[in-house]
Amino acid sequence: MRTIQIHPLSLAVGAIAVTAAFVLTAQTTAPAQTTWLPPKAMIVNVFEEPTVAISVPAGGTYTVLTVPSDRWLTITGASARTTAPSIMRWSEAPSGGAPIDKGVVISGWPVNPAAGGPTTMWGAPEATPVACGGPLGWTFAPGSSIVIHNAGTGLAYDVLGYSLIGYYSRN
Repeated sequence: MRTIQIHPLSLAVGAIAVTAAFVLTAQTTAPAQTTWLPPKAMIVNVFEEPTVAISVPAGGTYTVLTVPSDRWLTITGASARTTAPSIMRWSEAPSGGAPIDKGVVISGWPVNPAAGGPTTMWGAPEATPVACGGPLGWTFAPGSSIVIHNAGTGLAYDVLGYSLIGYYSRN
């Protein structure tokens, strides 16, 4: 029977290599766990309650926010107070295109003049998303604008305040 002899230097180098490989693999970090929540820098919270009403002509729009060209925007809550809530629309205005309506601007408290309430639909934009009927999921393409669109054909109506909550994301 033949005897195998391992040179002590080879044994030492092999042991060091195995130890180094073990240490290197042990020091690699596991992939970060992700959640659905966007980082703070990606959250959008836009609010305006102007001291003078913003007039929007019939068929016209008022730009609330323009989406950066390298991001998508998802709106999770929207509310607005206008003088014609059933005619005004939340819309997406593609760069150079006609507005694409996303939803009706109906916000706030129900009409109930008998109980001392308002005679028209209105609400506080800071109450979003509860005041506007609950959470949304509207998406807006990169480079487009979020606008309040006066879908009427005759009169100008006023925007008295609005609020948007959402987040940016990449493709």
